[in-house]
Formats: sequence, C-alpha cells, structure tokens
Amino acid sequence: MAEDRDGAIEAALAEIPAEHLDADLVAAKVARVEDGRITLRYPYPGQSAGQRAVAQIRERLRDTGHEASVEVVTKIEPRLCPGGAERLPGVANVVAVASAKGGVGKSTVAANLALGLQAEGARAGLLDADVHGPSVAAAFGGGTPQVNDAEQLEPLRLGGLQAISMGHLIEGDQPMVWRGPMVAKALRQFLRETAWRDLDFLVVDLPPGTGDVPLSLAQNAPLAGAVIVTTPQELAIADARRGVKMFEKVSVPVLGYVANMIHFICPGCGAKHEVFGPGAAGQFGRELKLSSLAELPLDSRIGTSAEPVLLANPEAPVSAAFRELAVRVGVELLKRPVDRGAKLPPIKPA
Repeated sequence: MAEDRDGAIEAALAEIPAEHLDADLVAAKVARVEDGRITLRYPYPGQSAGQRAVAQIRERLRDTGHEASVEVVTKIEPRLCPGGAERLPGVANVVAVASAKGGVGKSTVAANLALGLQAEGARAGLLDADVHGPSVAAAFGGGTPQVNDAEQLEPLRLGGLQAISMGHLIEGDQPMVWRGPMVAKALRQFLRETAWRDLDFLVVDLPPGTGDVPLSLAQNAPLAGAVIVTTPQELAIADARRGVKMFEKVSVPVLGYVANMIHFICPGCGAKHEVFGPGAAGQFGRELKLSSLAELPLDSRIGTSAEPVLLANPEAPVSAAFRELAVRVGVELLKRPVDRGAKLPPIKPA
C-alpha cells in the first residue's frame, strides 16, 4: 500500500518541472519519495525554487487525494578547479568577484552575493581580499577575529556569514601601506590560515585591477569561477574585458558578468530609464560570450547605507535581484565537472 502511494506521489512529481535543470523533479533527481515523505534536494542554491515547487506539489497532491510532508534541502558539490591549487579545508567552492576597475559596485555585489547564497539555502562565507580598501568591516561591523588553539583565525559571524577582512585587523581609517609581496602573504594567510567551516561557497571580494592580488588568488586558491562586475560605461567595460582576459590567462572560468547600475526605476511612475544608454553591457557579454548573471538598478537603498541591502531591506526588489544572482552563479557552476577527489578522506601514511 505504501509503495502504491509513493508511486502515485512520484508520478505527480514527474509532472512538475525542476527550475534551471531542464527536466522534471524526478528525472532531474531532485525529488525523492519515501514512506510518504518528499525530499527536494537542489544541487544549486534553490530555496526559492524549492518553495515554488512545494506549492505546485501541494496542489497536485490535493488533486490526487494524497498527503505527504515536503522538505527542501540544498546539496552543493565541489566543482573541479582547473588551476591545480590545493583545496581549502572546509570550503567546497571559491568564487571570486572582480571588476578590474574601481567604483562599479563590486564590493556591494560581493557582499550581497554571499548573503543571497545564504538566503537561498547555501552555507556561505565572505573574504575581503581588497587589502588596501577593505569594506566588509564598514558594511557589517563586527569585532576582531580571534586565534584558536590551532593558530588559525576564527572567522567572524556577520549577518550569518563566516567573514574575514583586513578591516577587522586595523584601526579605523588607518591605511595599509604595503607592497605587493606583503599583500600576497596576507591573502595566503586569510585563505589558508582561517578556520572556514563547512562552506558551500566562499565569495572573495577582489581589489580592482589585474595585479598582485588576483594573480596570488589564482595561484593559491582553487577558484571554481569568477564573476565580473561592470557598469554600462565604455571605460568600465573596457577594463572588464581586461579582467576577463586575466582570468583566461590563469585558467579560471568566468561564470558570467553582472551589469550594475544599469537602469533607474522612477519612484513616481515606475518607468525604467537606462541611465547610460541602452545595450552597452549586453554587447560586452555577446562579444566575450559571457552569460548575463544580473542587471542591477541604481537604487537609493543601496547607496545611502553601508549595510548590505539583503540585511537592511530583504523584501526590496533589488534584494530579490541579488538572490536571483546567487541562484544564477550556482547554476553556472553546475556546468563544471564535480571534483570527486574532494570527497575522499586524506590518505594517512602507514
């Protein structure tokens, strides 16, 4: 009898599409039915997709006269990294956010991307690698990281994220007057000597440019992919092209681009105005064959507060855009092969 019930439930699930996976919930291996319990296991940050599926499931089950509990979980696999760097303990996937040009909102995107991944069901961390201009401390606040018994930095818990920033280790507006080798050493310490714990994603906010820090990151971290942030002006897009080519040179896949501050929604009439003219960012994506991950508006809720909008105003339309960005990043990573070796325990010598 239970088998008949589970079979009928599974047949109903086979009529519901699995978002972003080009198959139904059963064929995509998202849904599992056992003893009248349904588990939806998404391979990307899919909490919103899961809740939409739950609503459809309940409607289908009402039609068939069956009842079942439904649970939505996220199961992120570590993806193969072409650079060959040793994996970070406690981190499945490292994603860099870069711009190659300052002033395009890269740090805002990085912070809200990490929060969006968390809101969509993933375990996320944030590493502020912009040593000369750290912004995570200003955005989230927080104290001073402590050193544990293993002589590792304990990441701060900021907005639910595990996070670390040079801004938490210096006083106020004290400048970091460091040369390249010192910056590279600090980045290696943040990566390798921080006690990251069970992260699906570590988002790394890179400094602008294509110099020491991005190169050090590519050499010392197993980057699953990079996200390029640009604004629609031609000068910003020209620098973004350089950023893409830099990642290509170090064999880091570019997952796509974020077009930031691309339009303005009039609060009076709701009309959309493309402030810098139509089509520039789209042309950039087509030229370099990159996926558009998000088109973000000019929004006063972002510009008037240092606090990330996903914390300050989680129900705002721009917050929904950041959550969708997080989903798109996770979906793009599905195109990379799974790193099976990352799941194996270390071999201990006899």
